[in-house]
Amino acid sequence: MKRRGGSLLEVVLAVGLLSLTIPLLLNLIPTGLNSLRHADQLTVATSLASYRVDQAARLPPDTPLALREQIQVGRVTYTLVRAAYAVDPELTDVDVAVWADGMHPVTLTTRLYRGSH
Repeated sequence: MKRRGGSLLEVVLAVGLLSLTIPLLLNLIPTGLNSLRHADQLTVATSLASYRVDQAARLPPDTPLALREQIQVGRVTYTLVRAAYAVDPELTDVDVAVWADGMHPVTLTTRLYRGSH
């Protein structure tokens, strides 16, 4: 007679393995969601910083570059600080830093020619 189905020992082993692996797999979900949220915040912060660097490059030479603002994107509030440092009478370094609670700042720096033609 051919045997169909598993023995009690096989069933107990299968249930035991499942009871060990399912909690491990469920622990991956919050980790993945946190990583996704962090990546999203970095993307938004980088985009905001890039926009403000580009904006500084388009401003007339006599316009002040310093800026501090808070920007709400979804449920996250980002702090943006743009600072300018004169290198010489015609060159200025511009730093833009953007961050939200719980993340390291994203900082972009550029050197702008601010002299008259």
